[in-house]
Amino acid sequence: MRRSQFIQPRRPAVALTAACLAAALVLFSCGRKGPLRLEPRPEPVAVSNLEVRQLGAAVELSWTFPTVLGDGSATFDTSQVRWVRGYHSDRILKGEQFQRRAEALRKVSLGELQQDGFTYRLRIPFSPAELAGKRHFFSLMYAYQRYKSPLAPVQEFVTGLPASSVPGLAVSQEGKAIRLEWKRPTENLAGKPLAGVSGYYLYRRIIPEGDSNSQPSFESITSRPIMQERYEDTDTSREGRYEYRVSALLSPGIESAPSDMVTITMKDTYPPDAPTGVVVFRARDHLLINWRAVTDRDLSHYRIYRRVDNEEEFTLLVDRVTTPHYEDRSVAPAHMYTYQVTAVDIKGNESLPSQAVDEAF
Repeated sequence: MRRSQFIQPRRPAVALTAACLAAALVLFSCGRKGPLRLEPRPEPVAVSNLEVRQLGAAVELSWTFPTVLGDGSATFDTSQVRWVRGYHSDRILKGEQFQRRAEALRKVSLGELQQDGFTYRLRIPFSPAELAGKRHFFSLMYAYQRYKSPLAPVQEFVTGLPASSVPGLAVSQEGKAIRLEWKRPTENLAGKPLAGVSGYYLYRRIIPEGDSNSQPSFESITSRPIMQERYEDTDTSREGRYEYRVSALLSPGIESAPSDMVTITMKDTYPPDAPTGVVVFRARDHLLINWRAVTDRDLSHYRIYRRVDNEEEFTLLVDRVTTPHYEDRSVAPAHMYTYQVTAVDIKGNESLPSQAVDEAF
């Protein structure tokens, strides 16, 4: 009797709970058709293309984010990346041990990273004592919305002591070419004699004329190391301020810190080289003019000038020729035709005329 009296008061509470659940189901299903569906969880996948290199006393991690999420269909949205965290260890840690025991660096936002197009870069500073022939292991994790990605595959990298910096970088101009010279470095980061240099990388950026707020990234001029302490930059068709830095290569993947920057302002007032190798061939109903292509990077087109018989002056026959040959079909029998060709760059600068070549028709 006492047991039935104890149980009886709980029945209204059970009924009330059931009523609340029913009301909640009605509320959440209101306006929906079909069964209730949960939003899929965005599953970020690990960075798969992590690369490591050394610049002076810093190790740089670079990567691009995946293009899709884990389900393979949802597009990756970079704006949803909340932070990135690098991991470092100076000893081998296999499997899950790496994440548990490696040094977790501080979380950084994308705005704190250097970005070149779709590539992001994170630099980790080291002391010279930590660099001399030491093995290091690196990985990376990021947070996408509320979820963490798996660690990127661990990358092993052996650091070294590169040159402290490249001294004496100087710049000068000769016509359309920019000449750069520098001195061979003699000391490493620890202040000791440098064992050797396996080449140099020369970096450049161009600040367009009238756009002083532009801050493009420095890019290497060559894909392979430069082996001498000098370089001639002939790719100078764009007007603006040219800024250069050079670094010394100790071994593949290990560079010195960039040198001091030098600058020079370029204004394109220099014409292309004059065309060479002009020849004229007689065909049945026209004369064919051929010449060697001009190799100036900013070449726009060619102009052909003609003189007929004993005329004193050449007159413009045709403008805007974009190939190193032309068929002159405005010829008549029993006349002598003499031709000259000029090259014009994108700024309208015209070269000197080629050697005059004549042919009878």
